[in-house]
Amino acid sequence: MVNSNSKAINIGKTTKNKKSKANKPCWNCGQAVVNMVVGGSSGASTSGATEGYVSVQPELLTIYEPYDWLIDTGANVQVYADKFLFVSYQAIIGRTVIMGNSSTAKVLGIESVDLKFPSGRILSLKRVHYVSTIRRNIISGSVIVGEGYELAFKFNRVVIQQFGIFVGKGYLDDDLLKV
Repeated sequence: MVNSNSKAINIGKTTKNKKSKANKPCWNCGQAVVNMVVGGSSGASTSGATEGYVSVQPELLTIYEPYDWLIDTGANVQVYADKFLFVSYQAIIGRTVIMGNSSTAKVLGIESVDLKFPSGRILSLKRVHYVSTIRRNIISGSVIVGEGYELAFKFNRVVIQQFGIFVGKGYLDDDLLKV
């Protein structure tokens, strides 16, 4: 489905009475559509075009648990969305974090969080950024390694140790490392 200005075109459903799409006006610019190509170049503009192109921007809607933590080795800060589970909390003004899709989000505070694993061990995360608009809680792999933890990636799993002592483990789910 392609959306623009609350108008939609369903792509992929076929009917028994197929009608030619040739010479129909474009729903966006009003020009005659000669050939419809799905998946043209992203961000393509229809101004001055002789052929109608539809750029499909897929959006993946996933189910997530608000208490899931993901280990991201590319992140340089740790982020959490629920300030009521923090051990300590300090409000902060004027900071933002940049997400992987280049969007920004306001940091409302910096805290400490204790993650309790089923093994009984606790992973103490310091300098966790409170961002209320984030949908995933992120543990920065580089930050916890810098704090003395060791990450070992084995067979679609991650094992977290500190000074050779087992702390906890995570697993690969939907190409994401969940703790």
